[in-house]
Amino acid sequence: MKLQLATALVLVAGSFFSPASGSVILPGDTADGDINANNVIVANGLTRAWNIAGTRSTDAAGLRNVLFVFDVSTLPTGGSLESIWFNATYRETWNNAALPDGFAVDAYFVGFSSTAALDNDVPAEMVHVAADTGPGIKIADDILVKGSTPANNTLIDEMGLGNAAFLTAMQGRATDGTENFAIFRINPDVALAPGAPGFRGFAFYQANEPAEANRPFLEYTEGVAIPEPSSVGLMSLGLLAVAKRRRR
Repeated sequence: MKLQLATALVLVAGSFFSPASGSVILPGDTADGDINANNVIVANGLTRAWNIAGTRSTDAAGLRNVLFVFDVSTLPTGGSLESIWFNATYRETWNNAALPDGFAVDAYFVGFSSTAALDNDVPAEMVHVAADTGPGIKIADDILVKGSTPANNTLIDEMGLGNAAFLTAMQGRATDGTENFAIFRINPDVALAPGAPGFRGFAFYQANEPAEANRPFLEYTEGVAIPEPSSVGLMSLGLLAVAKRRRR
């Protein structure tokens, strides 16, 4: 009978409570890439381990941004999603000191997509906006700013970004199975001319970066479900029924 009582407790309690999941990491998708001002894919994570928020001498179209794509099909929605952060690792690139004063980059949550693929027919929200504003939800402003001294790949660091608007958007994610990918944009907010002097800006590591610790990821916490009063009542009835059966 002790075994029956213990089994009943597990069955009843399991019907109304969900355990805390702690922190869960979702790795970036290999469709990560960057897009220039002419809405052209310049590079993607399938061929390179990092992309530049800035410009490079071989990019005649000039300024570009960096896109991250995450598969969020397993992400909880609604109130059970308590927090979420976007994390990325970056480094300064060649000729960083040649950037104009005030050069900085912002982070945006662009939105959801039904596919992880990035192509030249991308929504306008993904295209670079050479301003301090742009489509999507700004997760953070001026996350990286031109350094005061010359640098050549000397800075490697990780940033974690999140805000209330971002959390709300993720909590309301479409659950019909058609929008299981979330897209982020790292957007330079100061205009750069195309051409020389080579690489200028910040390089962000993509999903296929050999060093796993440098890859982008999302981290979230999920809360514990609290039973409604009616659920507690049903649980009590179940326990009483087991107790009566035991006395017979």
